[in-house]
Amino acid sequence: MQIIRRTLSEWNEAVADLLELIVRAMYREQVCQSPWIQCDDTTLDVQDPTRAPEIRTGHLWVYRGELGEVAYDFT
Repeated sequence: MQIIRRTLSEWNEAVADLLELIVRAMYREQVCQSPWIQCDDTTLDVQDPTRAPEIRTGHLWVYRGELGEVAYDFT
């Protein structure tokens, strides 16, 4: 049985989506174990669909560990 390239690509994408949460958790754990952590808080305008057309302020938090690993949070 031959599997077409598109099907293989879709399977790869599905697996990558499933593994994304695990990889993000691993990076976060590495950052938290780092001897030092750089942190940045950047504000952004966010449109909340439940409160449209109101614009709220969101915060993008970036954490960087000693080895260059990066983790993100959004609030």
